[in-house]
Amino acid sequence: MNFYSPQLAVASFIAEFYRKGDNVTTSRLHIMDVYAKRNGSWIQAASHTVVDPEWRAEQMSRPATVNPQMRQRILTAREAVWKAYFANDRDALEKLIPEEAIAIDDASEQWSNRTAILAGAKSFADSGGEAREVGVSRTEMQVYGNTVIIYTTYSYEIEMNGKRETRSGRGTEIFVRRGNELINTGWHLDSGK
Repeated sequence: MNFYSPQLAVASFIAEFYRKGDNVTTSRLHIMDVYAKRNGSWIQAASHTVVDPEWRAEQMSRPATVNPQMRQRILTAREAVWKAYFANDRDALEKLIPEEAIAIDDASEQWSNRTAILAGAKSFADSGGEAREVGVSRTEMQVYGNTVIIYTTYSYEIEMNGKRETRSGRGTEIFVRRGNELINTGWHLDSGK
């Protein structure tokens, strides 16, 4: 507590909150309260509270528990990207894939950026390609702060020029939460061979 005059005092402190029954800090706050003396009594006149930045950074580097609702939201976002790509839904792709996206696709020497991803979707549609079936047989995920990493095994069947072809492999996909949206910032797909 620092007294700046007989009528003004400032208290700065760190408050930690713990989960009952264990020793896990659930929140750490930096608080500054300003007190003023009025009619002979001290009253709180102002307060400023922020989450401790070091504590927040530490929490963001720890894996979050993925509850069923969060898992479904992530899977829905992933499915939206795959569907938009094969349907060449440019409006959806522009919302789901940001400028900084990087993609590594199976059997390609080149890494793709957003421009190449959008061009690939258009090329697939322009060539008459259609996705007949897209599926995943296994999905694991990790969530750190606003970052989601999905590990999956996938398969899809496409039809081009009357011929059907099935492709399968493993994938790692990265999503980031921005505001209330999940965007696909990158992926790496391989045939798993």
